[in-house]
Amino acid sequence: MAQRILDALRQPIFLQEHELVVTTSIGIALVPQDGRDPDTLLKNADRAMYAAKESGRNRFQFFDPSMASRLQERFALEAGMRRGLAHGAFHVHFQPQIDARTHIILGMEALLRWDDPEMGSISPTKFIPVAEETGLIVPLGEFVFHEALSFNKRLQAEGLPPIRVAVNLSSAQMLDPQLLEHIERCIILTGADPHYLEVEVTESVLLEGSGQALAALHRMKELGITLALDDFGTGYSSLSYLHQYPFDILKIDQSFVQALSHPSQGRNLATAIIAMGKSLGMELVAEGVEHLDQANFLLARGCHKAQGFLYGHPMSPEDFRAFYWERMGGEPVG
Repeated sequence: MAQRILDALRQPIFLQEHELVVTTSIGIALVPQDGRDPDTLLKNADRAMYAAKESGRNRFQFFDPSMASRLQERFALEAGMRRGLAHGAFHVHFQPQIDARTHIILGMEALLRWDDPEMGSISPTKFIPVAEETGLIVPLGEFVFHEALSFNKRLQAEGLPPIRVAVNLSSAQMLDPQLLEHIERCIILTGADPHYLEVEVTESVLLEGSGQALAALHRMKELGITLALDDFGTGYSSLSYLHQYPFDILKIDQSFVQALSHPSQGRNLATAIIAMGKSLGMELVAEGVEHLDQANFLLARGCHKAQGFLYGHPMSPEDFRAFYWERMGGEPVG
């Protein structure tokens, strides 16, 4: 029955010439093993539904007693994020993007970090999905934009060569009707030049956002923002994205880069992505470069811009600033 409900609800809905697809998560609790009264059954079915969402959504899940502790952890993360936003527990680190031929810094990626006074340092892979589910990703996203633009502006004010700072957008942010208003407000408040802002989106964001995503990306281009398609090759990899959407940069996912150290099909895929990006006149960036053999492989095929532990870990603003000045052969100002 649950599968029949999923199949019925996933059928496309046409609304004002737009095709909408609904994904559904179903939680199931059974009598008597999961509860004997309505309140307990509904509570445990709700826990099973959250487990279905965490497993990728668009599926059903039966209740398991272990889900109670996982749901409590989720609520603790949500409460902690709300406290963290109010009390400055979130901060942004920056990972350099390098010209692998000269090791000159060409850009940086802004990465959100969270140090909770009670739970300690929490991985983004753990708290970002909860933030997306609860809507907290919207204020967190605006915080990242503001911090990234403000820091980049300070670097330029010190006399360092201007570089772009890249910020990731999730599907929840892309569907936020006030997204562009948030970005424009951050640009105005920081006095930053939007030409030095890069916005990264993944294929999954485009799938969920459809027409709204396309309109938002075109508006960003009008503002002068650079657009990057992130993690290309890991999703549906539709070539229509590269023609329909106004992307400037194609980012090679780190899974392909890591596969370069071993003879595998990954080398052929990375080579094909590089060739395709070059033929379309797009800038190429390789993510997750950790070893010299990976860097040499990418360089030999014309991918010169890279980021990864080989060139620099994500750093606090102070450490990145010192790193940048060191690469420029000078001393930090002040």
